[in-house]
Amino acid sequence: MVSGLAASIRSSLESSTFDLAGHDATSIQSITHDAFSTPFPPLDQMIRITFVVGAGKLSRQKYDAKAMQILTAALRELEFVEDRGAGCSFDCA
Repeated sequence: MVSGLAASIRSSLESSTFDLAGHDATSIQSITHDAFSTPFPPLDQMIRITFVVGAGKLSRQKYDAKAMQILTAALRELEFVEDRGAGCSFDCA
């Protein structure tokens, strides 16, 4: 069963930001797998999915201390690679 956050990610039709506050390691791995294990349906434009994985001093406790590492490891397991030079263009796909 796909979680609510994973379903929101999969239904994105435009660039969106998703906050991982309150999610533990298991939840982050599950959301990542549910959202990205199958290709997205064809879109009219490229989109950027952004995750908030931490915050400043006053909100830090809302996030798993290793949220970024857990998210990137889960994406690597699904064979995603980091490309800092990519843009939201079909040429970069």
